[in-house]
Amino acid sequence: MARIPPRDPSTKIRYEYIHRLHVAPTFAKRQVKSIKPSQVQAWISALSSRFETSTVQTAFLVLQGILELAVADEAIKRSPAKSPIVQVPKRATEEITAWSDERVHALIDAHPALFRLLPMLGAACGLRQGELFGLALEDIDFEEHLLRARWQIKKLGADHVFALPKNDRERVVPLPEWAADAIKRHIATFPPLACSLPWERVDGRLRTHNLLFRWTDDRFIKARSYSETVWKPALVAAGVIPAPDKDTRRRSRYATSRKEGLHQLRHTTMRASCWPAVSRSRNSPNTSATPTRALPSASTPT
Repeated sequence: MARIPPRDPSTKIRYEYIHRLHVAPTFAKRQVKSIKPSQVQAWISALSSRFETSTVQTAFLVLQGILELAVADEAIKRSPAKSPIVQVPKRATEEITAWSDERVHALIDAHPALFRLLPMLGAACGLRQGELFGLALEDIDFEEHLLRARWQIKKLGADHVFALPKNDRERVVPLPEWAADAIKRHIATFPPLACSLPWERVDGRLRTHNLLFRWTDDRFIKARSYSETVWKPALVAAGVIPAPDKDTRRRSRYATSRKEGLHQLRHTTMRASCWPAVSRSRNSPNTSATPTRALPSASTPT
C-alpha cells in the first residue's frame, strides 16, 4: 500500500506509529483494489473493542489518507473508506468540571519550589503544558501585564524542538498582578535558563530562549519526567488520586486519566482571575493584604 505524505513533524511521527501498529498489520499486504467497505468497518469495530476512540479515529484517518492517494493515482475509482456503511466512532462529549480553588491551591502547595510557579501560571493564564515548559522571560510584559504564548517545547520522537503553539497560533493573554509578582520572585531565586533547541524540526535552525522553568539537571523540562516525578505525586498529596501501586520492578504506577492532567488547570483560568492579589506568600511574615486564601509563593522552599 502507498504511504501517507509528510506533514508536521510531530504529526508525521504519530501517523507512522499508528500506521505501523494499527493499519499495516491488517492492510499492508493487501492490494488497495481488494479492500471492501465491509472489511474497513470490521477493522474499525475490532480496534474500537481494544482502544480509545481517539486512537481509532487517527488510525482511520491514516487509512483514509492512503486510500485517497490510491484514488488520486487512479489505482481505484472510489475509496472504500467513504462508503456509508463505514462508521467511525465519535468521542463522547464529556462535561468539563473546573477544579475548586482549594484543589488548585493544594496542587500548587505540593510542588517543590523549583516548579511551583508552573501550575500557578497554568491556572492563571491558561497555558498548555508545552507552552509552560517553553515559556521564556522575553514572553512576559510586566508593564502591560501581558503574557505572550509564542512557542512551545515539542517532542519529536526521541528529540525536542521549539515550535509554534497548537494550531500554529500565537496569542496574548492577561497576566494578573499577583502572577507577575510570583514570576519576579521565582526568577530572583531561579534565574532563567538559556536554552537552545532546533526550530520546528530536528534539523531546524537553532533558537535560544531564556526559559522560566528548568529541570533539576539545568536543562529544559521533559513532559514525562515532570508528569511522573512532580505532577502525579502532587495529585496524590492533594488527594486527587490515590497513592501509586508498585509493579514487579518496584516502580510507582499511578491511576490517572485525561481528567487529571496539567491541562485541567486551563479550565480554572476564568475563576483564577478573581483570586486575591498578594505580594507575598501566606507563609511570609509580611503581606500586603490578608486574603481569605492567598496564593503560595513560587520561591518558598519545600
